[in-house]
Amino acid sequence: MRKKVILGAIGILILGVAFIFYSYGWFLGKQERVLTGTARPEFPYNDYTIDEMNKMYPQYVENNAPTIQTPEQTYDKFRAALRKGDLDEAVKCCFREGEQMKWREGLEEIKNEGLLDDMIKDLGEIEKETMNDWEANYTYSIFEDGKNYGQIVSFIKTSQGIWLIESL
Repeated sequence: MRKKVILGAIGILILGVAFIFYSYGWFLGKQERVLTGTARPEFPYNDYTIDEMNKMYPQYVENNAPTIQTPEQTYDKFRAALRKGDLDEAVKCCFREGEQMKWREGLEEIKNEGLLDDMIKDLGEIEKETMNDWEANYTYSIFEDGKNYGQIVSFIKTSQGIWLIESL
C-alpha cells in the first residue's frame, strides 16, 4: 500500500512539474506575441482579430488619411488648368510628383499637334464607377462619329489625402 501512495505522489509531482513547464512555455509564447503587438497585453493574452490588426497597423497609410481633395475636385482643377492653357498647373495639381514630367511632355505634344482644344472638349463630366480607400475609377463619355465611347479616369489617394489622376 505504501508503494502505491509513493508512486501516486511521484506521478502527481511529475504531472505538476510538466504542467508548470507547459504553462511557462505557453506564457513565454504569449508574451512574445504581446511584444510584437499581435496579442492583447492582459490575461489571457488573446490574439487581435484581423479587423483589429488592420485598424492598428494599416497596410497603406492612404487608407486612414482624411480626404483633403476628392477625385472630382482634382479632375475639375485639371480641366480648369487645361482651359487656361497652363500645362504646368495641370500636371502639378493633379499627378504624382514622379509622373509629372511624363504627363507634361504628353500634354505638350497634344498642344503642339493642335489637339488640346479637342481634348478639353472631350473631357466631360465624370461619373463614379468604383472606389475604395486608396483608388477610384470614374468614367466619362466621348461622342464621336455618332457614337458614345466610354473612357476611364483612374485616381489614387496620397498619404496626404489628395486624390491624384493615375491614368486618363
